[in-house]
Amino acid sequence: MKVNVTLMALIKRPADLSRIFSWDVEENTKIKIVLADLGYNSQEIRLFQLYVTNSNGEAERITKNYILQENDEIFVTIPVGGG
Repeated sequence: MKVNVTLMALIKRPADLSRIFSWDVEENTKIKIVLADLGYNSQEIRLFQLYVTNSNGEAERITKNYILQENDEIFVTIPVGGG
């Protein structure tokens, strides 16, 4: 099945991927598996904030154990502070 992933601006990414891409995954795959397959280690994954677009078109926060569904739109970001 296919999911769509958006890596927000501050997240490093594999050189061969754009910030927005589709990824083929097996059924019952957790988002943390996809992130590990992309080369992120457990410390990096721990810092990510993860969102999926729900049926109303709104972003809903998910955990790294979220089981992906066909055509999910996943957004990966990190907390940013300043002042």
